[in-house]
Amino acid sequence: MAESDRMGAGMSALTGLVAIALGILLLAMPGATLKTVIYLFGIMVIVYGLARIVAGLRGRMESKSAGVAGGILAIIAGVAILAWPEMTAATMIWIIGGWAIASGAMDFVGAFTAKEQGGARRVWGAVSGVVSVVFGVLLIVWPGKGGLALLWLIGIYLIVLGFIRVVSLFGRAGASLERAGSQGPHPF
Repeated sequence: MAESDRMGAGMSALTGLVAIALGILLLAMPGATLKTVIYLFGIMVIVYGLARIVAGLRGRMESKSAGVAGGILAIIAGVAILAWPEMTAATMIWIIGGWAIASGAMDFVGAFTAKEQGGARRVWGAVSGVVSVVFGVLLIVWPGKGGLALLWLIGIYLIVLGFIRVVSLFGRAGASLERAGSQGPHPF
């Protein structure tokens, strides 16, 4: 997937596993305060933004400026989330929805524009992008459906996104093995 190539396998695995853990936590303890969820989500968005900036500066993105710009936007969104947790639920939902749409669009486009993408990684990159965009659109279209529904939706989104990121690493490892095997017969 484009995201795992850009951020590196270790960072992609870490963000995927953290997303899964946070998603499970949200589903298991829906009574947790929305303010706590907002803080956790804000921190996750900032960490994602920092990782995206680093990947952009290291040349692991489709373009350095797109990586850095996307990272800066994520950090701004994360800081806004942390600075004003008492904002109305609708405003917070719109910020989260906008971030999901923007990052999903970048993932989707990146899946088809990255030069060294294999077939499975393109598919997983596109799926990740579509899931993020659909999630963002749903949040923006129906912002008033309630805090509990938002927690469940965010939990499901994080589990699906984390699963996609972790599973895409297996496709990446398989592609590496295929390349290694195509270098000639083994001496044994």
